Amino acid sequence: MTADSSPDSTPAPGIPAGVPATSRVEMLPTAAGSSHALLLVPRTGDESPDAAEVLHRWVAETPVSRPRHRIELPILLRLYNVDLVWSPSRSAAFASEERCASIREALTDFTNLEAELTAIEDGITAAWPAYEADLPYAYGFSDASFSVRDTLLARYGTVKSLQGRLARLTKQITQPAPQPPTLAGQIGERLRERLRVEERDEAADGELEVLSDHYDACGQRASDFMIARRENMLSWTIIVLLATETLLFAIDLLSNAGT
Repeated sequence: MTADSSPDSTPAPGIPAGVPATSRVEMLPTAAGSSHALLLVPRTGDESPDAAEVLHRWVAETPVSRPRHRIELPILLRLYNVDLVWSPSRSAAFASEERCASIREALTDFTNLEAELTAIEDGITAAWPAYEADLPYAYGFSDASFSVRDTLLARYGTVKSLQGRLARLTKQITQPAPQPPTLAGQIGERLRERLRVEERDEAADGELEVLSDHYDACGQRASDFMIARRENMLSWTIIVLLATETLLFAIDLLSNAGT
């Protein structure tokens, strides 16, 4: 979302007590089709000292489904006179009105990026048990293994799809920060550092390389088996044809000898 995009400005229920009445909740769309709630609290200069804590509690009300690499959530940032609290499903910002568009832009972009990275990590985690079960097929294939060929093909496709998604995401992660620095760019950079996005990207790439190499090997063994099987069938077909031809020739010789 760009800085001049217009989010859904319909206030959502659940604005916490203890923040100015002009505060509002906006729903930021995410690539996964879900939404991210952003509480915007205008900075007026006479705020309560507990205002930042109120924002933190409001964001923390929605629990994270699982710990993310031992990173404590929510994340709290303070920069350019902006107090920002972020979690995967909720964020809150304490800032002047003219900074809201930049905050919106940064959180939409980062939340989409982090959600996609987490989805890829979840896909990798789900792939490891199958990897362990499929290890024998990387060594060799047999008639008994033939029934799992379609399953291995599906798992190969899943791993390659995750690799493609990560490659596209890596391009987004590694692109240089905008120059000169902007508020949106700085928020995104700080959140990437706190969520260890680059480290997680590299770790996911290494795991996917192992999975991909394994299923490449399984595919090669399956292909070798199918080629050998066809060659074996062709050899037997030739043997049967030669045997039949020899038998017919022998019968013909015996028939001629009898006459």
